[in-house]
Amino acid sequence: MCQFLATTAFIPPQTTTTQETNVLSPHEIAALILVKDAPNPEELDPVAIDMLLTHQFVTLEDRPSGQACPRLTPRGDSVLKAVGRFR
Repeated sequence: MCQFLATTAFIPPQTTTTQETNVLSPHEIAALILVKDAPNPEELDPVAIDMLLTHQFVTLEDRPSGQACPRLTPRGDSVLKAVGRFR
């Protein structure tokens, strides 16, 4: 059970009307870390970025070059802080 807690993050539902809890996979957590720390986050896996956008963990920022670059939202930053507590 401890290993499960160390490799996943529990995300509260976006609405208060549902009782379901979303769980991020280790791959999705890694993608979130890379958005924060990667020198070129626009080169990350588009499928992972799409999932992070869906859950409002990242937003796309337009660059002068015309490329969209993913950036953490406060919600995404909160997830990373919570995951860091399990290290």
